[in-house]
Amino acid sequence: MAQQLLSPAWYRVANLRPRLRLHVRVRRHEYRGQRWHVIEDRISRRTHRLDPMAYFVVGLMNGERSLQAIWDAAAQRFGDEAPTQDEVIRLLGQLHIADVLQSEVTPDVNELLRRSQRIRGRTRLAKALSPLAIRFPLFDPDALLERWLPLFRPLFGPLGALLWLCVAGWGGIMVFQHWGELTQDVTDRILAPENLLLATLVFAVLKALHEFGHACAVKAWGGEVHEMGIMLLVLFPIPYVDASAASAFPERHRRMVVGAAGMLVETFLASIAMFFWLNVEPGLTRAALFNAIWISGVSTLLFNANPLLRFDGYYILSDWLEIPNLYQRAGQFVGALAERRLFRMDTPLPETTPRERGWLIFYLIGSFCYRLFISLSIALFIAAQYFLVGVVLAFWAVVAALVLPILRLIAYLAWHPRLRRHRTRAALTTAVVAATILGVVFLVPVPVWTNAQGVTWMPEQSAVRAGADGHLVRVIARPGTPVRRGDALVEIADPVIPPQVQMLEAQKTELEARYQAERQDNQTQAQQTLDQIESVAASLARMRERAAELVVRSPEDGVFIVPTAQDLPDRFVRHGEPIGYVIAEARSTARVLVPQDSIDLVRSRTQQVRAKLAENLQDVVAARVLREVPAASDRLPNPALSQAGGGVVALDPQAARDMKALRTHFEFEIELLAAPPAGRGGRVYVRFEHGTEPIAQQLYRSVRQLFLRRFTV
Repeated sequence: MAQQLLSPAWYRVANLRPRLRLHVRVRRHEYRGQRWHVIEDRISRRTHRLDPMAYFVVGLMNGERSLQAIWDAAAQRFGDEAPTQDEVIRLLGQLHIADVLQSEVTPDVNELLRRSQRIRGRTRLAKALSPLAIRFPLFDPDALLERWLPLFRPLFGPLGALLWLCVAGWGGIMVFQHWGELTQDVTDRILAPENLLLATLVFAVLKALHEFGHACAVKAWGGEVHEMGIMLLVLFPIPYVDASAASAFPERHRRMVVGAAGMLVETFLASIAMFFWLNVEPGLTRAALFNAIWISGVSTLLFNANPLLRFDGYYILSDWLEIPNLYQRAGQFVGALAERRLFRMDTPLPETTPRERGWLIFYLIGSFCYRLFISLSIALFIAAQYFLVGVVLAFWAVVAALVLPILRLIAYLAWHPRLRRHRTRAALTTAVVAATILGVVFLVPVPVWTNAQGVTWMPEQSAVRAGADGHLVRVIARPGTPVRRGDALVEIADPVIPPQVQMLEAQKTELEARYQAERQDNQTQAQQTLDQIESVAASLARMRERAAELVVRSPEDGVFIVPTAQDLPDRFVRHGEPIGYVIAEARSTARVLVPQDSIDLVRSRTQQVRAKLAENLQDVVAARVLREVPAASDRLPNPALSQAGGGVVALDPQAARDMKALRTHFEFEIELLAAPPAGRGGRVYVRFEHGTEPIAQQLYRSVRQLFLRRFTV
């Protein structure tokens, strides 16, 4: 054992006879096949987990045994693995701070007052560090739940599970079948001014039932629920309930069901709303049902089910992984790991399996980044309507997420007693790490690029168009092969033209014979016949031209490209309708849309252009900019660039049929230098490379563009 067995401070506590308080309840849990004991404080509604050795010590605390006798029994039971006296003292201190121990010693009133003040201070600090989620307790629902218990207890069993599966399963099928109707203009329908009040009322009712779902689940399995109130989530009041009593449940599936109960209630209600929405006439009731369907789905997926936020998904993930207090344990593990690896301290690592270590590190980093992202996103969303409020929230979120942790780190390095022998090394190591991070952010150049999408495009003169109406009967030139100017490409059949040519030829022959007979006897009649011959000859020439146009020829040298060659035989085409393209072998172009935010970089700092064709994403093709449309536009050159066509450009809901984009963009024409000729309309992914610059400069540009785009400041 690395630590000393005896402690010089042991004489201060050796004769104490502690015991657990009467309001404390102990439950046995199984985590990964290992037995643990959970102490539940039913007054403060907090739980504390003990390993078998710690519980052996606590289990002997009956108010009659002295701490010396308890430690002697532990040493006899565990031998060399027995806890040291310092470890027992730390355990005693932790239980004392948690206020779950009492002894015959007269309480120190001043110490209790200081402890109460510390708890209140930590509570206020926790609220200050959560500017987007502030809680206000309102009432104790336990008595109300006790009266309702016979009504909802049967639902938390096989019968309730079967009922939920049937209703929610049917609702999911209906949503899939009517997805187009549900998503049509959904943003405008929900955010319309006349719908906001109705959506707010529906939201409040759904979230109240959501929280009662958690409370009922806790109560159904013997827990107590003593706090329900209002939480200001992004300054919007929503109900909340304290379901922490579920953490003392020994059964893992019950703890997970409590965490999921609110979402189960919402999906059940959404399915019922779907049933009535399909069967009622348009009006206020149908609008309320539509809001219920969407609010239940979106809030459940983005917030409640997300484990990176400390809502329902977090507790479900913790129970599924069997890692209680996932966020706190992640912080403790990473902190201990940093002290051992960076500061070379003898800090013991919390007992974890290799799988747990991976989860703890991933969760700490992922949750920090996501919480900062979602806080800033919400602040920007609010700032779009209320600029000052949004800026204050964003500043508050940044201070809570970045500034305060840095200040706590400085205080830890300067005054924490655990660093008294390692303070210099810890400070130097932290300074080196900070300097490295700052150097990477402000000095190290990294590549800068702009990604854009476009479609392959051909010049108008390269189009191969039908010369007449008719059925395409023969493809003379094989698609994809080189052709010369004037080469025959396809043949069109028009059943009207050949008979007309024959008829006109016969008329001309007849008129010529008549003219020869009349020119000797009747000059006047012969002149009339000659005029008829000229008229018929002109008609015959025009008809022969039309017959010649039935064979479509190449307009220039290049490669014959037909986007749908398999559909050509026996296809009816109209005069002037495009059949294919003849593209110069050395040139293939594309039209690319560049967002307005990136136009300055693309115009002034583009060093290289690379592209990938959608049909061959493995190959990178060099390209160059041919020209730029000088003015911004909101019109799309091809529907494939819109989100409806699989692209990235959002259409204006009010003018979607006109292919009008929601935001303006700039259009560039680029030449694909090494690409095989491509048909018109194929998707192209383009990267404009701008050299390198530090990350800090890129972040500054992105923030500046964000403020220009959202707030015009």
